[in-house]
Amino acid sequence: MEKVDNRLHENIRILRALKGFTQKKLAAEFDILQSYYSRIERGIIDPPSTLLRKISEFYHVSVDSLIYTDLTKDVQIMTEKKK
Repeated sequence: MEKVDNRLHENIRILRALKGFTQKKLAAEFDILQSYYSRIERGIIDPPSTLLRKISEFYHVSVDSLIYTDLTKDVQIMTEKKK
């Protein structure tokens, strides 16, 4: 079976940094501990589906995009448009 390329953890980190939020602020927003949020970003744990849905709604990004899309490409395009 072929391994699926999961970009979830990297995408969550990128979106947070792009918006200028701290892990502490987002942990409070999602009513979880900052250390728990940090473990999600580092790929140590996967968020439960309910939290994943909240994260996707918060950033206005589909769950599929969070998991499978390389959002670094979208960030590069957005950054170039601002110049």
